Amino acid sequence: MAPRQGPIIVLTISLAKPGKSEPELLDVSKRCVKTELRRQERRIGTLYSSASPQRPPAWLRFFDDTVAPERLALWNSSTSAALVVEVEQRLFVLTFGYGRFMLNQAAFETAFGLRVALNCIDETAVRSIDRKTFEGITTYIREQASKETSFNSFGLNVERDLLRAVVGTPNDTARFGNRLAGMDSLVAAARVDIDSLHLLLKRYLEKYEDEGFKSRFPWVDNITEVRDRAKLDVLNGALITQLRARDMSRKWLAVPDLMEWVDVGGFHYSEHAAGAPLPDIHFDTYFDFIRKPSEISVERLKRNRVFVYSAASEQTVQRWPVYKCIYAEVDMEDGTYLLNAGDWYCVDRDFVSRIDAEIGRIPQTALPLIPYRARENENQYNKRLARRLGSACLMDANNIHFGGGRSALEFCDVYTTGGVMIHVKQNRGSAVLSHLFAQATVSATAFLSDADFRDKLNTKLPRAFRLDNPRSRPESGQYEVALVIADAADGDLRLPFFSRVTLRSAQRHLELMGYRLTMTKAPVEP
Repeated sequence: MAPRQGPIIVLTISLAKPGKSEPELLDVSKRCVKTELRRQERRIGTLYSSASPQRPPAWLRFFDDTVAPERLALWNSSTSAALVVEVEQRLFVLTFGYGRFMLNQAAFETAFGLRVALNCIDETAVRSIDRKTFEGITTYIREQASKETSFNSFGLNVERDLLRAVVGTPNDTARFGNRLAGMDSLVAAARVDIDSLHLLLKRYLEKYEDEGFKSRFPWVDNITEVRDRAKLDVLNGALITQLRARDMSRKWLAVPDLMEWVDVGGFHYSEHAAGAPLPDIHFDTYFDFIRKPSEISVERLKRNRVFVYSAASEQTVQRWPVYKCIYAEVDMEDGTYLLNAGDWYCVDRDFVSRIDAEIGRIPQTALPLIPYRARENENQYNKRLARRLGSACLMDANNIHFGGGRSALEFCDVYTTGGVMIHVKQNRGSAVLSHLFAQATVSATAFLSDADFRDKLNTKLPRAFRLDNPRSRPESGQYEVALVIADAADGDLRLPFFSRVTLRSAQRHLELMGYRLTMTKAPVEP
């Protein structure tokens, strides 16, 4: 006799961590009903359910003076349920209604749904992806396709983006359901009933434990976000231990967002601090502020603030927790971890090695650069650099409008008669450096491919620097794109990891176009 086919139902499924017991999975502080589910002699699982008291909807207050709420007989009531099922000595929880709020999230596997979905979904039947991108400021993006398509149809940069969720159709709908959506939990639209549920969960467990997705999507584990609370506690503990010991290797403070640096008057760690603002933020000055670095804690780092003051108004224009301003790389036995803008990430060590090896090929410029002064802005440095080089002109903030006026672009900061396009930025975190690398790439692309851009550039260049024939495509090999990064730290130039990833992308684009790319540290003097 063929098995009875159940209806298509949408299930939200979470997988508990190994060793977790049923009482650890749910927050049952609110009153709920516990029901043992059985089919004859076979135990199915435990259902926890609750319902909130009926109450009138809040929007009814709008009609208070015109009609009595009781007359309308409109009531709201929310229901919550969570079904705990054991499969192969692992506990699953299926939530219904508002049941997700009953879960103790720390007790569940992260990326369970994503792994299952990647192992089950047909590579050409993807409908939506969620990604986190680290170019400039960190952004969360959801992309949806009007019809099923492949991963390649989405704007996913496999080196710079973190895949957080995927929705698509399984390659075997009879076994895995009509549609899957995977992140931490798995949302499955499947033809299933209470009798066939155990078999379906067993299939999902097998796909979670299957490493096959890594051969189809080898980039997925390049960067993974750490959301497990226990792991976060371990990483924060390691960070605090190293900070208390003044181990500052691969750790620094940097503003976490893009800013208008022309108007930055300085920084303080207290909103009403006396004395001149600091030109930048560093652990040394923060330790001086707290006076007892040996007592530093995660709670204090999150409680203390970095305040940004406007040069024009002398008022606070931005503030962040010090914790959010920390960049740190911490090596653990199971991998390399990064703290960036308040979030921890695990980065595959081979991926780190490949990135570092490739950008390690970038040479320094042969130009005689000058040191950066601690309290000068980039425009002041660029003016001094242009004068020092002699055969150079200042192009900083001299925007070129092209493409029918829809685009405005800065060609470079300083341009030499030898064809060197110099782009200057201070080493102030991933957002600033990613902007530098993007600006250099976009400018070099427009210079090579857009005759209208070159026409307008020629009108802004001094006569000795102009192109003989701006309508003719330049020979890119005759030009150098020089990245100059001002850094007060001793030793070699150190870049945040996500900036190194963005730099490698820019490096590939520029070298593919035939440019010579250089990157040089400009020391900062008091």
